[in-house]
Amino acid sequence: MNVAHKKGFVAFFLTLIIVSVVILVIIFFKPNTNDPLEVIGIIMSSILGVLSLFFVIKEYRRARNIEEGQFIFNLNQAFIGSEDLKDIYIKIYLESKDPSLKLIGEKDITKIVSYLTFLETFWTMYTRGIISIKMIDDLFANRFFLMITNPRVQSLKLVREYSVYQNVRELEYVWRQYRLKNNLKNLYEENSLNKAIAIKVAQDKFFENKANEPYTFQRLSTKHLDQIIALQNEVILGLENEALLLKTPKDTFEEIIRNESNISLGVFMDDVLIAYCFFTFPKVKESKTYQKRFLLPWLHRRNMYFKVVVVQEQHRNRGIQSAFLKAAKEYASYYKIKRIIATVHPDNKISCKVFEKSQFSLIKTTPVHNNTIRNIYEYKLKKYIRAS
Repeated sequence: MNVAHKKGFVAFFLTLIIVSVVILVIIFFKPNTNDPLEVIGIIMSSILGVLSLFFVIKEYRRARNIEEGQFIFNLNQAFIGSEDLKDIYIKIYLESKDPSLKLIGEKDITKIVSYLTFLETFWTMYTRGIISIKMIDDLFANRFFLMITNPRVQSLKLVREYSVYQNVRELEYVWRQYRLKNNLKNLYEENSLNKAIAIKVAQDKFFENKANEPYTFQRLSTKHLDQIIALQNEVILGLENEALLLKTPKDTFEEIIRNESNISLGVFMDDVLIAYCFFTFPKVKESKTYQKRFLLPWLHRRNMYFKVVVVQEQHRNRGIQSAFLKAAKEYASYYKIKRIIATVHPDNKISCKVFEKSQFSLIKTTPVHNNTIRNIYEYKLKKYIRAS
């Protein structure tokens, strides 16, 4: 709403209130006099009372806006007055423009901690009702998301010590939800802190008892599409029953990867992809397709779909799928997902056992497209409690 429209709306609203007051005085209060001047006086007194209240509220809001503006100004002064914060911000900004730059390293740990401590105060003030996300979004959104999505900052502190930085994780969730709700760009979603932590959780889960395994877990991008297709084709060729794995077109994989809300996770050995999985979030229009296909009326944006998991034959039974599921639970717990849904062919006994061992419940076995059937598994998150 522009300024002219806003002023017109206020004038109209004020006129409406005044007319309403006049009508209420005449109908309900019925002045005990036949003197027109006295009636007019009573009405004018009522109108003046309403106007006084209006201007008191307006003055209060003006004073509050001034206070908020001064508060944000002081926060900004504290930021730009710190050489450590400015130095780190310049480095992460330059790295965001040219990822090949390696400006941040171990030598910057102290400055990184100072920057993160500054960001954590936002969460403290937010939870105490001192500030709102709206107050800080314009000035600090870029400074916040640039920092927490920087891969080197993540590897040095935020992901390595993710249990220490719960406040930053909480703030990322709340802030992203605010921007989503207000149709604002979700900044640097592809490097979301919580996605990076989900990968870390998968890796930690896998290496609990396998310290010497030569695997690396990482986020997939469009540059991996050829490897994804090659692995899919290899696995399908090795199946006695091809219906165990529904073939996914390359353009579908690309669409999933490019959707920044989804998680595309791969496992590599010597730079060769040996396993992958995707966690996806159906759009509203997609939900109807899923509902029709799987007869799941509750599959919508508050649910996460464990779309597919593929592991090269010689690397199966080593806990890779369990690690993927652990990552899915961690990510879902931080984004208030109600359920994680997965579909598995009933003859895929190993995969079915992994889901059941991971506390997924079998909902039904149902036909899907291409005349195949699938077990529908569901994992309900307990009251959306976030992982500690």
